[in-house]
Amino acid sequence: MKDKKCSIVKTVLGVIAVLAVIGGIAYAIYRYLHPKYEEEFMDDFDDDFDDDFDDDLDDLADEVADQEEEAGDKADIFEDEKTEA
Repeated sequence: MKDKKCSIVKTVLGVIAVLAVIGGIAYAIYRYLHPKYEEEFMDDFDDDFDDDFDDDLDDLADEVADQEEEAGDKADIFEDEKTEA
């Protein structure tokens, strides 16, 4: 009875080991056939990040320019009121 249980456990562990080896081989073949996948993904991610960062800088520059223009307009109005009085 004990030998039968031992045999079943060994068989199950053997099957699991074989499946793990097959999975490892399949993964190795996949990585060999597609080696640049992660590098290309990271390049695309970096490009997208840089584009977004540049867009944010452009938006910030536009916002600062608008604020400076508004401040200049307010200063002109203040100076006009001062000269009228």
